[in-house]
Parts: sequence; structure tokens; C-alpha cells
Amino acid sequence: MQGGTQTNSTPSPLLKEPRRERERERERERERERERERERERERERERERERERERHRGEIIRGKRDREGERERERENVRVKKITKKSEEGEREETLDILLFFNSEKMSFCWNLVALLLLLLLTPDLLPTNLINTRPLLTHAIPTYPPVTLPKIQYVTGVGFNYDEDDYTEEDASHLPPNYSKASSASTLVPMQPRPCDYHPCQDNQVPCSQLSAQTGCLCPGLSGADKPPHAPHLQKLVPGSDGGAEVRWCAPASVVSGYRVVIEDRKGAPLQFRGDSRSGVLEELEAGVKVCVEAVNIAGTSAPSELSCLRYDPPEATNLALRAGVIGGGLGFLLLLSLVALILWRRQTCKTGENSAEGLGNPSYSTEGTL
Repeated sequence: MQGGTQTNSTPSPLLKEPRRERERERERERERERERERERERERERERERERERERHRGEIIRGKRDREGERERERENVRVKKITKKSEEGEREETLDILLFFNSEKMSFCWNLVALLLLLLLTPDLLPTNLINTRPLLTHAIPTYPPVTLPKIQYVTGVGFNYDEDDYTEEDASHLPPNYSKASSASTLVPMQPRPCDYHPCQDNQVPCSQLSAQTGCLCPGLSGADKPPHAPHLQKLVPGSDGGAEVRWCAPASVVSGYRVVIEDRKGAPLQFRGDSRSGVLEELEAGVKVCVEAVNIAGTSAPSELSCLRYDPPEATNLALRAGVIGGGLGFLLLLSLVALILWRRQTCKTGENSAEGLGNPSYSTEGTL
């Protein structure tokens, strides 16, 4: 239109500013709405958490109540079982007492008799049989054994081819004749005598040496090992208590040349006891029961080695008697203990059997094979 006022189509800056402001306000409103929505969501989550907590608490209360009820029920059941068991035990105790009284009436007299016998044996050991007290080892009374002795065959030959005149025989010539020849009273010839063993006992004390007997009588001696070899072990014949409180030892000589003997005591300090070659016994000081004593033969070549025959353990009758009494008393006490143990086992077995029969069929109602109530 000419000559009139023209209208501008572009909005004015003053009009744009309120529009943007309203847009921002709406945006902030939407943001606050979303924040409120998130807050409501968090509140709902907290409410669900509180609900779960209340549910757990209720479950714990219910379980605790059930457990307490079950515990009280078990206690009541145990009380009932104890009452029933107590009644059954009282009845069983009366029955067991009757059994024990009967058992004791039958066995007590025997036990008292056994105790009296043990006390009598303890106080009067002389009443024990002698064959039980003198239980000495067989080795102490064993007969000494020696190796077989070979007697040499000695032949004496009379004069052949010459005449013997009694008048020509002088005392000086008699020293050159054999010792086992004698002059006959009615004949002029020498009559040979039969050789015989010497009267020599290797176990006799202060025995004359066999060589001396042979030189005197012309008897035959057993074979001996020479002085250049260690002697054989002697045989310890006996080791018994002596009259003066000590111990007496006796031995037999070996088939060897011996110049002396030694007695060695086990665990005894000092030099061994020395004895002469012709000794066969000796007295020892007081010995302890069970100590080992050995006899050794000695010559210039050395000492004999210990053997089973040359050693013994000192076993006095008092120690044997004491051991026997201790064994008898121990056996009696063990027998009494065995009787008491058998009675106790019978009583316990009968009591357990009665308790099982009384408690049979009783169960705890809080538990079943189908699970917890």
C-alpha cells in the first residue's frame, strides 16, 4: 500500500526474550518432575526393603518360637523318659540287689576262705610245701661231666731168655723196676699187677694231685691238657647260703693242669677271690639274690673262659620263698578282682537291658520322618 505504514514480519527482540524464558521454565519444570519421580522410586525401593526386613524378622520370630517350642517339648520328653527310666532302674536295682545278694552269699564264704589262706601263707611261710620252696635250678645239682678219658695201654714185659736169681736181687736194683711189679713169696719171678685208675675225685676239697697218687701207687690218671695250654672251665657244682650269713661255692676241677682258681662276682669291684689249686670250695661275702658268680681255672698259660657250667646265679631259698608267696598272694588278689569284675559286668548288662526295654517306643513328637512341623 502506498503512502501507508509498512509492517515488519521479523519478530522483535523484545518478543523473543519472554519466549525463551518460558521455554527454560518448562524445561526446569520437567527436570523437577523427573527428580520427583526418581525420589518416589527411591522411596518405593526403601519401602520394599523395609517390607523384606519385616518379613525376615517375622520369619526369625516364627523360627525362634518353633525352636523354643521344640526345645520345651524335648525337655518335657526327656523328663518323661527320665521318670520312666528312674522307675525302671529302681525296679532293676532291687532285682539286681537280690541277684548280687544271692551271688555274694554263694561266693563270699569262698573269698573269705581264700583271703584267710593267703594271710596264713604270708604269716607262716613254713607251712608251704618244701618241694615248692626248694625250687633250685637243676644246674646247681648237676653231675659234672668231663670229656672221655683215654687210658694209655701200658705193657710191661718180663725178662725173657735170662735167669733171675733172688739172691742176686738187691734193694738198689729195686728202684729200677716198674712200680706195679711185686715179688712173689713162693717164686723167684716178678708177677705183673693189673693197672687201675687212681682214687682221685675232681670235686673233693684239698684233693691230693693225681700225679702224686700215680707216683705213689702206680695207678692211672685221667688225661689232662698240658700246662702250656689254658685250662678248661671248671664246673660250678653248688652255690648255697653259708652258715655265717655269706654264701658257699663248690666246684669241680677240669681235666687240665691247674695252679689256682678265681671266683668272679658280677658287678663286684675289686680283685677276684683267689684259691689254691687243690681247693674245691670257698666262702663268699653276703650276696644279693640274682647276682652271677663264675669260677675260673688258672695256670701259667692263662685263664679258662666262662661257660654255662662254670657260672650260676645266686638263688637263696628266702628269695624263692618270697617270690612264691608274692605269686600266691597276687594270684589270689587277681582272682578276687576277677570275681568283682564279673559281678559288675552282670549288673551293668542287666541294667542296660532293662533301660532299653523301658524306653522302647518313646519318641520325640517334634521330629518325624516327614520333616519339621
